[in-house]
Amino acid sequence: MRLINSNLKKMNHGLTLINTNIRARSANKIFVFIRVHPWFKSYFLFVFAAWLLFLFSAPKPLASNEKTAPLELTARDAILMSLENNKSLQIERLNPQLSILNEQKQRAAFDPALTGGFSFSETENATGTTTDRTTGDLEISKRLSSGAQVAISLSEAGSDSSPAASRFSNRVGVSLKKPLFENAGAGANLAELRKAARDTQISKYELRDFTQALVAQVEKTYWDYALAARSMEIYEESLDLADKQLEETKVMVEVGKKAEIDIVAAEAEVASRKEALVRAKGELDTLRLKLLRLLNPGEGSFWERGITVKAPLAAPDVETGAAESHVEKALQSRPDINQAKLSLEKDELELVKTENGLLPDLNFILRAGRTGYADNLGGAFRADDARDLTVGLEYQYSFGNRDEKARFRQSIIQKDQAAAAIENLELLIQQDVRIALVQTDSAREQIAAAKA
Repeated sequence: MRLINSNLKKMNHGLTLINTNIRARSANKIFVFIRVHPWFKSYFLFVFAAWLLFLFSAPKPLASNEKTAPLELTARDAILMSLENNKSLQIERLNPQLSILNEQKQRAAFDPALTGGFSFSETENATGTTTDRTTGDLEISKRLSSGAQVAISLSEAGSDSSPAASRFSNRVGVSLKKPLFENAGAGANLAELRKAARDTQISKYELRDFTQALVAQVEKTYWDYALAARSMEIYEESLDLADKQLEETKVMVEVGKKAEIDIVAAEAEVASRKEALVRAKGELDTLRLKLLRLLNPGEGSFWERGITVKAPLAAPDVETGAAESHVEKALQSRPDINQAKLSLEKDELELVKTENGLLPDLNFILRAGRTGYADNLGGAFRADDARDLTVGLEYQYSFGNRDEKARFRQSIIQKDQAAAAIENLELLIQQDVRIALVQTDSAREQIAAAKA
C-alpha cells in the first residue's frame, strides 16, 4: 500500500492543467473536465492494475470457526487421520531407524583402518655433535569375517649427524594374525552383526504391531463414540417423555383422576432420567477427548472440537468363515509371533558365539618385510638390503574358564526359553482368534434376535 500511495503522489506531479467547469444543466448532473499529459493515462492504468492485483491476491484471514468446527468423520477417515497425525506412532517410527544405525555400527568393525605417525628429534652430545632423527610410519589394517587380522605397513627412519653422512632406512611389511580355534570362522565373528540385523527386523515388526493396535484402538473408540452419541439421543428422548408424563400426571391429579403420590413417582422418574442423561453426556465427552487425542487433528488446541459420526450404525455384512483359516493366517502374519521367531534366531546366534568361546585361544602369526638402506630417502625405498620373516603361534588360557562356560549355559537356557515362548504364543494366538470369532457370531445373533 505504501508503494501505491507513493505512485499516486507522483501522478499529481504529472497533472499540468485541471479545469473544472460546473455547468448546471440540471440539479443532479455534474461534469468535470480534466486535462492531463498523454503518458498519464497509461501510467494511471498501470498503477490501477497493480492495486487491483494486490487487492485480490492478498491472503484472506482464516475464519475463526475453521479450527473449532466439528470433525465429520467416517471410521476410515478416523483411521487415516490417526496414521498421519498420531504422536505415539511418530515416536515408534523412529525405532527402526535407530536399529539400522546400530547395525551399521556393527558393520564398522570390519571397516579398514588407517594409522600413522611422525616424529622428529634432535640431540647434541658432549663433543658438540648434533644428530637429527626423523621417523614416520603408516599402516592399513582390516578385520576379516574369518577372524583374521591383516595389515600392510610402511615405515621410514632417517638420521643426519654432522660431520657423519646421512643415513635413511625404509621398511615395507605385511602381517597376518589368524585365530585357529576361538574366534575363528564367520559364525563367531558375524554373530553380533547378524543379531543387529535381527534387531532391525524386530523393530519393524514392533512398529507394525503398534500400528495395528492403534488402528484397532481408533476404530473401537470411534464406534464407542458413535454408540454413546446415539445413546445420548435416546436418553434425551426418554427425558422428554418423562417430562410429558409428569405434566400429564399433574393434570390428572387436578381433575381428580390420580392421587398426588403419583406426582412424586413421576418426578422421581424425571430425576432418574436426568441423572442418566448427565452420565451419558460425561461418557460421550470422555470418548470425544480420547478420540481427539488419537486423531490429533492439526496444530494448536483442538480439545474443544466436536465430532460428527458420518457412518451409519449397522452391522457389517461379513462372513467369518472357518476358524482354521484365520488361525493359520494369524500364525503366519501376526507381528508378535514373528518377533518371537526372530528372538529365537538371536539366541541361536548367541549360542554359536558362546560355544566358540569354549575353544582354545590359539592364533597363527605371520610377519614379513623388506628393508632398504641408503644415504637418501628415495634410495632407501628402492634398495633391497634385508628381508625378514616371522612365523609363530600365540596361545592364551584362562584357568577354569568359568565366564565362558557360564555364558554358554546361559545361552542354552535362553534358547530353550525362547522356543517354549513361541509354543505358548501360538496357543494364545489360537485362543484369541477363536474367541474373536465366537464373539463376532454371538454379536451377529444378538442383533438378529433384537430385530425379530
